[in-house]
Amino acid sequence: MELKTIKFKVRTPLFLGGISIDAGCERTSRGVFPVSLTKAELNVNAFKGVLRWWFRAIQGDSDIYEKEKQLFGSTENAASFKLKITSSSIKKDIWRRTRGKRYGYYNVNDRPVNFDGLSYFAHNLKGRSGDTILKKEFIKPDESVFEIKIIANNKNVLNKILALFWLAFQFGGIGARSRRAFGNLEILSDNEKLEINGKKFIFKNSYKDEKDYQDTLKKNFEILKSFFPLNEQNIHGTYPCFRNARLFLSKPVNGDQTGVDTSSSSAMALALQKSGLTSNNSGEKNWKEAIGFAGVTMQFFRALKEKDHSNFHNFNELKEVERAVFGLPLEFRFSNRHRLPINVNHYDGDEVTRLSSPVWVSLTEINNCYHIQYLILNYDYSSLSVKAKIKDNNIKKIGINTDIIGHFCTYLQDNKRNWIKGNPAFKEENFKYNEISLEGYSK
Repeated sequence: MELKTIKFKVRTPLFLGGISIDAGCERTSRGVFPVSLTKAELNVNAFKGVLRWWFRAIQGDSDIYEKEKQLFGSTENAASFKLKITSSSIKKDIWRRTRGKRYGYYNVNDRPVNFDGLSYFAHNLKGRSGDTILKKEFIKPDESVFEIKIIANNKNVLNKILALFWLAFQFGGIGARSRRAFGNLEILSDNEKLEINGKKFIFKNSYKDEKDYQDTLKKNFEILKSFFPLNEQNIHGTYPCFRNARLFLSKPVNGDQTGVDTSSSSAMALALQKSGLTSNNSGEKNWKEAIGFAGVTMQFFRALKEKDHSNFHNFNELKEVERAVFGLPLEFRFSNRHRLPINVNHYDGDEVTRLSSPVWVSLTEINNCYHIQYLILNYDYSSLSVKAKIKDNNIKKIGINTDIIGHFCTYLQDNKRNWIKGNPAFKEENFKYNEISLEGYSK
């Protein structure tokens, strides 16, 4: 048996719900309503599920299920490892509607849009079901620390699990909204080097500078390729995959202060240094600003796209679905009189109503500031066909605009937002992202 304990600090709010739900009542301006509160719990099975998801993404070949059974177990054989969680210091709170930096209301495509990235990414963390108010408890960031002990059958299994843990929390999170920057964890086993097949695997997700960040990714992905080799010809079509994935790292608005002499002792330079708005200390200072920056990046892009349900008001002329490629539900309700059910058929005949989003948003720490990562995984949309039942149950096919992911990648690198000219809140903002090589997993 091989043992290893790894330590994490919660970096962004962690919504990891268990089976515990508290019921109560709450008085509002409209009266007294029942409340259902989902309690936050650190759950071993949830962590196993996250590791399994990233295993499928990084493995991605035709015999994925056989390899998955060997590592994670099945009804026929036990898993090759166990996890045990030890809570060092866990603090919890109840999520309330939290607004981030507000960029104002502006008309986009003849409709007003409120640009607030934090509210945008957290839109479904509080809501209603009928008259019942739904609330979620979360594990607080910056104050909560815990450890996970890995008990593996052998060193090879242990190293694979460590590599998957790094992958999961370098590019994602765990729990509700984990694809949208929530549930992100900081690895506290800082600078710990693990030897895997004679190579050093660097188990960290906080970096001294961008060079340290890129060098670490390069070295770690060389090892990942040996552990999880991708089969060029047999990429599994059901899950997002690392083959031809693309990674973008933010250059936040606080970082690019061109034309300012920050080396002098001028009042402007001192003010910039005090506020952290210098090129040597670029990035977002706290999780609220970071998630807000990440959220408004996507919100800007999607505001330019017509809402999918708008495409179907004319039931005789169906257009392409665009926003659903990001993982939105594929069923739209317009009113009590009209309802448009859309079925997505995979190549194996299964019907689903939601696509698994290939877009992962997460935080990484560089020079003590948060930077945003957009990881765009590859998805085989050719394996999908979409149908819609129109009024009298006539079935029509709908196209999925798979080019929208490519458009989004182009947008992340585009520093010239012509459509926001004239909006004073944006005129000095820079939402450019740099593409980072994934060393053999990208094109």
